[in-house]
Amino acid sequence: MRTSLSRIALLLVVALLVLSTGSTVVAQDATPAASPTAGGPIGLAVGYIQSQQAADGGYLGFSGASDPGATSDAVLALVAAGKTGGAVDVSDALAYLTANGQPYASTGAGQAAKLVLAISAAGGKPRDVGGFDAVATIVAGQDAESGVYGTGVYDHCLAMLALVQVGEPFADPDQTFEALRARQIPDGSWSFDGTATAGAGDSNTTEICIQALVATGLAEDDMVQDGVDYLRSIQLPQGFPFQPGSGATADANSTGLAIQALVAVGEDPSSEAWQNVGGSLLLFQNPSGAFRYTMDSPDDNLFATLQAVPAMAGVALPIASAGGTPVALPEPIPFPTCTAEELAVTPEADAELPCAA
Repeated sequence: MRTSLSRIALLLVVALLVLSTGSTVVAQDATPAASPTAGGPIGLAVGYIQSQQAADGGYLGFSGASDPGATSDAVLALVAAGKTGGAVDVSDALAYLTANGQPYASTGAGQAAKLVLAISAAGGKPRDVGGFDAVATIVAGQDAESGVYGTGVYDHCLAMLALVQVGEPFADPDQTFEALRARQIPDGSWSFDGTATAGAGDSNTTEICIQALVATGLAEDDMVQDGVDYLRSIQLPQGFPFQPGSGATADANSTGLAIQALVAVGEDPSSEAWQNVGGSLLLFQNPSGAFRYTMDSPDDNLFATLQAVPAMAGVALPIASAGGTPVALPEPIPFPTCTAEELAVTPEADAELPCAA
């Protein structure tokens, strides 16, 4: 039986339009009539994201200035939203990344991977970012001894996703996969920096790595199932925390990434088995369309919103394929819709909501 909090999540689920897969979204002009799911949760979130774009085409990072990392996340969110119907304009953001991406990507393989994911998703040229080859930077960022791309497991899995997206083969696939296997913690999780001691794992790194393994064709590998089992073990009624333990609380970022991981492996986030985590994610959305980071932090949070939109769209990474071997996208997952009669059920009612299926 669900807890009261999970019933609250179900009660507040609002209707999302039935989603459908689309072709690769490229930078193009948007019209008001073509806005994806206008007026719904995704449309409201997209409106908020667009309101945060700076005059130079970038999106503000934690420093308060336009930042290639935040802009890459924004492009991925907007392209994912576009897959639910209509066109999304990412041309100015793509131009910003092309002009400003090299210094960012040069700081590490993980940063280069995020840039490649965004530029290729938007239909740009990740091998020619203002004359700079961001794909080559990822390839050069693999440690010859450990096989790890960048500075840890999170970077490694982002690199795997980016290389798959652009059709760049791994120099040594076995080394790439075994580097990840060697760093999986016995509970099924991975940690951001690759620390493999008990309790060091976190949901975000695990969620990214599940998507990377599926994208590389290892959906049936034990690493994936162990990662999914870890997510199941740490889920809270309100969503997913960054790490389990005393005082752990669900947050929009971890919950959004968890939904993407579940979509990647073919699980239904709206199912009873996953406590309708799709509905739980919508509880983090504010009237502005933005998402809050946690229930106890009610302010609009751009980063939380950027992480939530691809999940609402039911799209796993990599979001688009530009060149190389095409990447098959999973079917988007429509979250369940509660009727007015179902919404009238009180959270204290000792019964399952029909719309939880």
